[in-house]
Amino acid sequence: LHKDFVKITASLLTEHPDAAYVMTHRYILDKDGKRTEEVPFYDGCYKLIPPSQNGVYMMAAINPSITQICYRTDIARMRSAMGEFGSQFYGTRIMDFRLCMDFPVIYIDVPLVGHRIHGENQSLVADKNLMEILGPYVLNLQFKELGRIYGHTIIEDKFNKSVPRFAKLALRYSLRAAKRGDTALGLQYWHLAQALAPEIRSTEECSILGSFFISKKPITIIESGVFGSSLDFQRKVSYPPDQPYTRLEVTVS
Repeated sequence: LHKDFVKITASLLTEHPDAAYVMTHRYILDKDGKRTEEVPFYDGCYKLIPPSQNGVYMMAAINPSITQICYRTDIARMRSAMGEFGSQFYGTRIMDFRLCMDFPVIYIDVPLVGHRIHGENQSLVADKNLMEILGPYVLNLQFKELGRIYGHTIIEDKFNKSVPRFAKLALRYSLRAAKRGDTALGLQYWHLAQALAPEIRSTEECSILGSFFISKKPITIIESGVFGSSLDFQRKVSYPPDQPYTRLEVTVS
């Protein structure tokens, strides 16, 4: 954590008493302590008014590290996801979604948290069990139902748009597994992509991977220009938030 993480986030919660939590940008640390910068998700600091953040949570993991958030604890406790379907794996994600259905939340585009990558990271375990796709898909189903209760039609629209994205992401995981020699896992992700969005079968990427996994054709899929930057899982751009929102000025020394 940045030395002023608590000071900055708590000050914002004091300044904005209606906000449920403050989430900050992060950077990456490898096992040797080497720091790598990431592009902020949003293109500035914002106060996000419901359902602005809800729609975005359907499409992307803005705060993949739990430590990126400072909660207003009295509100967070009331929105705990304990006992809900999927709470064992996604309890904080469900709680975050429920909080931003009712309250504004604040985003800071300054990296106040370092996320260390190591062999025991939960995301690495989830990759091997297809949970990187299946988990968010089921989670979005739950979000869609919550959105229906609140009457936010944008949530259902975002869910419909998210399914083809999950299919494309499954192909990327398939390709990545193939690159590291895990053919069995790559084949699972390849089938999962088609189960989510059958129309993806007509794409060249799916066809090339099928030739590799099924027909055992001696092709080097990694060198195929068809995939472009598919192995690059790191986002390259920042985005403006969905409406409604208010832009904030946050100074970090």
